[in-house]
Amino acid sequence: MTSTSTASVAIAVHIYQNTLNAYEVFSLKRLVEVTHGKYPIRIVSPKGLQSPVDAILAGTDYAIEYFDRKYFMGLKGYNRLMMHPEFYKRFSKWEYVLIHHLDALVFKDALEDWCKKGYSNIGAPMFQTNVSGWIGEFIGTGNGGFCLRNIKDCLKVLNSFEIVYPAKDARNEMKHYSWKGILSKLPYFFLMITNTGNRSHYLLNAIDTNEDWFWGVLVPAKYKWFKVAEKKEAMAFSMEYNCEKLLEENSYQLPFGCHGWFKPTVKKFWQAQLLKAGVNEIPV
Repeated sequence: MTSTSTASVAIAVHIYQNTLNAYEVFSLKRLVEVTHGKYPIRIVSPKGLQSPVDAILAGTDYAIEYFDRKYFMGLKGYNRLMMHPEFYKRFSKWEYVLIHHLDALVFKDALEDWCKKGYSNIGAPMFQTNVSGWIGEFIGTGNGGFCLRNIKDCLKVLNSFEIVYPAKDARNEMKHYSWKGILSKLPYFFLMITNTGNRSHYLLNAIDTNEDWFWGVLVPAKYKWFKVAEKKEAMAFSMEYNCEKLLEENSYQLPFGCHGWFKPTVKKFWQAQLLKAGVNEIPV
């Protein structure tokens, strides 16, 4: 099946293991069913991985984009890939890329509509969180697990040289560490405070942060032309945290998609929304 959409967009699905669990299979099948195979799908995988999705994606316009295995060795490797032009250049034949992790879920065929809005980056509202499940104040938009990014805008940022993480912010960050913690991260803080590793250029970016914080908070604060969504628009695109509250604020309208749908804290919530929408055979 060839893509039939008029929008210049591809879907990037990150797969780094040889097998998928039932929730991931459901997410991928849902992606194909809802979008009707209108968009090219590119599987982002480490070199040498045997793709487990041939049967699911049979008949669609899909291919595998292999990257160095270093980018799949934990969260830091992934963050590096998503802040490196190598990733975006692979999608430079399109105007946009929809990044769709296997724990994302689409609810409606709205990708073309979102492309027309012209955002540089749009993803779910982001909140302060910790490992215990605590959710704090709203900090910005652009959760990276399910987001839409403008290729040219991202490449422009990654080839620019502006300071996106000011030295004063690095000094404030240091206050949260003990002296032993500071010593363990001394090379990092040196790069930040001396303005040698805190720039947007991919060769001068050693910022130790999640990539969606980089794209959703740091970049738009420095580059005013880099268009990101306000909270109200972002929650109509996607949700990850505070889902019940955001759905209420969104007049109980399902967003385009969501991220982290089968996390224990939200799985029952999203399963209930799927049932209300008439979707059956949901993994429990």
